Amino acid sequence: MNDIETAMPESRAADITRVVQAEFGKVQAFARFRISEKASTALRFTAIADGQRPETYTGEISAADEDALKVSLIRSPSRDISVVDFGNSVFRVGSSAVEATRPNGDLFGIEATATA
Repeated sequence: MNDIETAMPESRAADITRVVQAEFGKVQAFARFRISEKASTALRFTAIADGQRPETYTGEISAADEDALKVSLIRSPSRDISVVDFGNSVFRVGSSAVEATRPNGDLFGIEATATA
């Protein structure tokens, strides 16, 4: 067996591990989004897109669609609705926050707050 053949199983295992972790992160994130939606939890949203300055606002989730990888957010106090497409994002889920990173480097943070 040559070096390439020896390295392939480890590389393949690492790829599978990354896919499983990404899928698990997505499932955890959308479970958290649905809980926040049902409880009308006050949240702080932070978006850093296209290398711009962070945009932060408060509000709540009005809908979370795991199949479409989209979340509808209601901003306080304006009640404006934004839809965030989390397609191709990688999620990190903490005890009170969810972070999503897109392949292009865009970053979204959603965390529970005391008030909306």
